[in-house]
Amino acid sequence: MVASVFFSSDAANPDTYTHFYCDAADVQHHMTQADPQFFMNQHLSSQAATKENKWQGRNIARWQSKEYDEVYNRPNRNSIR
Repeated sequence: MVASVFFSSDAANPDTYTHFYCDAADVQHHMTQADPQFFMNQHLSSQAATKENKWQGRNIARWQSKEYDEVYNRPNRNSIR
């Protein structure tokens, strides 16, 4: 896949990485700021890329975990069980 197509933000194009219509993809995501909160929210169920949100969700793998969502959304995320 050509990178300019794969990383396009065109919601109508089924070949973009947010659609993720493939068995596997090798894509690196790195944290660009010191606070990991924004980086980690890409794994929230509410951030799943779907047709309903025009494939704009950050969770492109559409991985979902109720436990992860609960831990992330705790008032004090610094306290681990």
